[in-house]
Amino acid sequence: MSLIRRLPLVIHVLVLLSILAACLAQDSIVMLLVAGGAAAASRLVTEGPRGVHLGRRDSLLLTGVVVLGVVGWLLAHPTADDAVHALGQFAVWITVLKMYEERTLEIEAERLILSVLLMVLAAMDAFDLLFGFILAVWVLLAVVAILLFQLHYGAELGGWSHRSDQIEEAEEPTIGKNVRNHFRRMILAVVGSVAVVAAAVFLLFPRGVSEQLATAAAARIAKSSEGLDSEVTLISGTRIVESDDVVGRVAVSRTEEAPRGSLGRLYLRTATASVYAGSGRWTPSQRLSLRRVDLEPGEVAQLDFAEGAATEVVRIDLDKPLKFLPTPDGAIDLRSSTAMDIEVFRWRQVVGVAEESAVSLQMRSSGGRARAEGPWITGGAVPAAAERVATEVLAARNVPLEQPRTAQAASQWRLQACTALIGYLQSGRFAYTLDLSRIGRTAEVRRLDPVERFLTVEPIGHCEYFAAAFVAMAQSIGLQARIVTGFMVTPESENFSQYTIRDRDAHAWAEVRIDRDRWMQFDPTVARRIERELEAGGMLASLRNLYHRVESWWRLHILGFDAELQNALAEQVFEGDAGTIERLRGWLVGVSHQIDVAFGFRRLGSIYIVGLLLIVTATVLVVWLAWRGRRRLWRRLHLGRRKRTPGVRRAAGNYGELLRILRRHGMAKPEHVPPLAWCGEVGRRCPAAGPVAARIVEHFYVARFGGVAAETAVAAEVKRDLAALKTILRPGG
Repeated sequence: MSLIRRLPLVIHVLVLLSILAACLAQDSIVMLLVAGGAAAASRLVTEGPRGVHLGRRDSLLLTGVVVLGVVGWLLAHPTADDAVHALGQFAVWITVLKMYEERTLEIEAERLILSVLLMVLAAMDAFDLLFGFILAVWVLLAVVAILLFQLHYGAELGGWSHRSDQIEEAEEPTIGKNVRNHFRRMILAVVGSVAVVAAAVFLLFPRGVSEQLATAAAARIAKSSEGLDSEVTLISGTRIVESDDVVGRVAVSRTEEAPRGSLGRLYLRTATASVYAGSGRWTPSQRLSLRRVDLEPGEVAQLDFAEGAATEVVRIDLDKPLKFLPTPDGAIDLRSSTAMDIEVFRWRQVVGVAEESAVSLQMRSSGGRARAEGPWITGGAVPAAAERVATEVLAARNVPLEQPRTAQAASQWRLQACTALIGYLQSGRFAYTLDLSRIGRTAEVRRLDPVERFLTVEPIGHCEYFAAAFVAMAQSIGLQARIVTGFMVTPESENFSQYTIRDRDAHAWAEVRIDRDRWMQFDPTVARRIERELEAGGMLASLRNLYHRVESWWRLHILGFDAELQNALAEQVFEGDAGTIERLRGWLVGVSHQIDVAFGFRRLGSIYIVGLLLIVTATVLVVWLAWRGRRRLWRRLHLGRRKRTPGVRRAAGNYGELLRILRRHGMAKPEHVPPLAWCGEVGRRCPAAGPVAARIVEHFYVARFGGVAAETAVAAEVKRDLAALKTILRPGG
């Protein structure tokens, strides 16, 4: 009975969880504090001898006020996203009102329905992993609440049917061990069936998600098979991931004693992009200056990406194939241990490969800035917001807006301008994150250009966003700038000579043509990356990082797993069109054709196969159900293997048939009532059926406990009694 008494408390907690989930999905702290606090306090207000309940009339009046408020809010915000938001708020406040009404079974049922509505609306707009945890707990509590609701309803019906004038309270129903076990099995069965159905719906009917979330998840799938590309697209195709998979290893031998760069970081470029095509997409310059080289083992290919003598030798052993080879700044020449065809883009200072493969490379580098030749043509047009922000930043830092005319003064001005832009992007206004699922949550923000959105509305993103914003602002004030993509790795040895390239080391930075013949490197996000890598450890930090990783996986691989991503993943897993499902279908078609030819069925072979499969499945199902019923009866009667003699099995089968007959006619035997005692109850309900049922039970007792096998005449008598019992209990019998 303690379970049944817990029904109001379970429903109360269930509703509180649904309100928390709805407020979490809408990012409304105010509604959580007000509505959640009012709902939590409802139990204190309505319980006890002086409990105050909200009357039906007052409840309807307040419901009308809520409806008017929601309608007015919708008139001011008529978009589809706002409609879901308003409906969620309406459901929250209606649920709060229901929490203050009288606690009857009808009201409890309404609270359960409202709780389901709140969770459905929250699931349409929720992105946080915390919502997933709340949903899992809510589902378990909902199963318990629904089953308890049935028990509670049955208890009240029993109380009403047995209540008399002398008895003020109804007798409480008994809950024994078997009932509790059945209750647990029901919970497992319901949860398992819900999980199976949800998985089937998830796979057959993918959820439609926002463009940003789907493309971000698509980028994660594409990253595992395509390597690095020559373009930068802010809303899809990102190479910035958290994977620890090893791409390659680097060994650096320097002639200079002091390590180059802050903290010994090594930048390895794979591509550059300087033309803005709009919608967050940056492409390489159209000026190719391409040179193809058939490189033989041990042969040296001149790169000439920088001037000066070689100051370091960089050896790179790639474990993964890449479209573009990672090269250090100021690369002079290249040597490979295997034969390969390379494409040298001298204008862009990158090296492509005709066929991707894992290779070992050796490069000599001057360690200097990249060479700049001739006029630099960027093309495209950056958003106007980039120029507006850039001019405001220069004005705030007292940097002139016009470039000086002399070369030396112009170089100094470019350096000051770049330093000002870097300082602005590395200020506390902007935050580094790999989770882009919350970008563009409203329709107004989604319509903005990604660069403009990052600079003006949503200052969060990864290094590609920082580099793109920096280059856009630099180009808007007349600087020649480009995005550089590749890897930024930190040393693994004290002398800064050993490095390991991992997927998570993929990085984007910027280069600006400060002098006439030199590019200078600027990294707007390097401080954020180093802070993330050198973040203080400890258990709390580890748990926080683990939570963020799991949440990112949840948003990108669960919430963002729409139909397009399912098809892309299926093509990878099932090898395109010749996948496992396709091969199975082809095998079935082939077998059907063979049957048609062998038996002259023409094109009816598939019909015969399907029919045969249905017959076999139905037969197996019937046999399994019969076997399962016998096993359940033996467990119920505590019949071990040694006690299952032929006579006992026949007697137990007859007794089981008796129980099934009585159950079909509304006289199911309770677990706690002995069989003969229940036969007396059957006799009171149907006088002719009681003695017949008692004789069958006595025959079972003799075989089960007396160890006496029933004779043939006795077995035939039991069969006649079972047939007679069916006739007696039949309507009109």
